[in-house]
Amino acid sequence: MSIKNIITQAFVSLLLISCGGMNDNIQEYLDRGETNYIGKADSIKIFGGKERVQIKWQINDDPRIETLKVVWNERSDSIIVPVNRSNIDADGYLNHIIEIPEGYYTFEVCHLGLGYRSIRETAYGASYGEVYRAKLQTRRVKNLTAFYDRIEIEWHLPSDNEQRSTLRYETAAGTAAEINVPSNENTTTINNGKLGGDLSVVSWYLPEPQALDELNSDTAEMKFPEFFRLNRAGWTATASDSNDGDGGGVNSLFNEDDNTHWHNDYGAGLPHWLEIDMKGEKNVKAISVKRRGGDLKKVVIKTRTGGGSWIERGELSYPSSSDTALLTLTFDTFIRAAEIRLEITESYREPHTPIREVVVIGNND
Repeated sequence: MSIKNIITQAFVSLLLISCGGMNDNIQEYLDRGETNYIGKADSIKIFGGKERVQIKWQINDDPRIETLKVVWNERSDSIIVPVNRSNIDADGYLNHIIEIPEGYYTFEVCHLGLGYRSIRETAYGASYGEVYRAKLQTRRVKNLTAFYDRIEIEWHLPSDNEQRSTLRYETAAGTAAEINVPSNENTTTINNGKLGGDLSVVSWYLPEPQALDELNSDTAEMKFPEFFRLNRAGWTATASDSNDGDGGGVNSLFNEDDNTHWHNDYGAGLPHWLEIDMKGEKNVKAISVKRRGGDLKKVVIKTRTGGGSWIERGELSYPSSSDTALLTLTFDTFIRAAEIRLEITESYREPHTPIREVVVIGNND
C-alpha cells in the first residue's frame, strides 16, 4: 500500500471518530421531543394595595388553558388560580387578588392545562403597608380662623398622591361631625363648629394611580379657636386726615375687601389717628391691624367704653420690609370696649401710613 493511501485512510478514520460525538451537546433536547406550549397570559398588569396586589391578564381561545400559575420571591412562593372564562371583564381581563406582605416583587406568570404550560411572562408590582404609611404627611393647616358665623380652614398645598382629608370635629350642639375635603380644595368652611372644640385631620393617599386601597396618614389633633372675628357690619370710623381717592377712605378698614385701604392725606404729617365705633360694648381678646405695603412702622392702640377716657392697651411695631403685614395685639383676659383708637406715630416713608384692615377678636357678650 502506498504512503498516500495510508495517509488518506488515517484522515478518514479521524474524521469519523470526531463526528461520532456531534450530537452529544443537544441529545438531551432531542430526547425530550418537541415542546408543545399552550396560550400564554397576555397584557399582564399588577396593581398594588394595602398588603395585597391584584393581577390582571388576558387569555386567548386556547381550550387547554385551565389555571394560571404565579410565582415570586425567586420562585419560593406561588399560587395556582383557576381560569373561569365567564369572569372575563368588559375589557377582556381576568383578575385575582394576592394577599402579600409589603414589598416590591417580580412575578413570573404562566398558564397550565392538560399537562402543558405556556411561555412564562414577567411582571412587576408593589404591595404597601406600614413602612409606606409612616411616611405620609397629614395635610397642614395654614390658617384656622373663627368668624362670628363660621370657621374657615385655609390649607397648605397637598402632598403628591394625596386624595382627600377627613375632618372630625365637635359641633356647637355638642355632637360629632365628619366631612371629607378633596385635595384640590384650598379653603374649607364649617358652619356648625364649636369654638374651642376638638378638631382632627387625617389625610388619605393612593400610592399609585390605580391602587386598590387608600392609605392614611397619622391623625393630627387640634382645636378650633376659642374666640371669633367680630361682625363688623355697621361699624363706622373717623380719621385725623384721609385721602379717600387712594384706596377708598376710612370705612375701607372693615369692608372685607383686600383691594381697598385707608391712606392718610399726603400733606398731613405724623401723627395720624383713626377711631372705630363698634356700635356697642364687646368683649375684646385681640386687635389685628394689617398694613398696606411697607410704610407703616408703629401704631399705639387704645380703647374706651361709653364715651369715657381712652386707655392705652399696647403697640404694634412693624418690620422694615416692603411686605404687607398683619400684626395682632392679644390680651391676657377680655377687655370691655366700644371704641378703638389707632394712633400712628412712626412711618418708614413719612408721612405715608396706609392701612388695609382692622380685625377685632372676641365675642358680643
